[in-house]
Amino acid sequence: MEFDGLVEYEAPRDGRSPARVLWEEERREDRLRDLEVRVLRVVRADPGPAWERVSTRLASLLARPRTGPRRCTVVRGSVPSWRSA
Repeated sequence: MEFDGLVEYEAPRDGRSPARVLWEEERREDRLRDLEVRVLRVVRADPGPAWERVSTRLASLLARPRTGPRRCTVVRGSVPSWRSA
């Protein structure tokens, strides 16, 4: 789930044009989809009246079985501590 907004297009950083920001975003999303990562964009207005539509779409994405091999390993157990002792 990605929280999206207009600010990245209205005031892009690093001297990029809004068109460049959009192009880079689409390329990034293409790479995620190539890895069979499902993408759902949520915007500021969605948590209000539109939330039912968003939650239905999210449930649909999560219910759909994967078609290819997993590219990660699921490890069950406690969360490791990353702090050094």
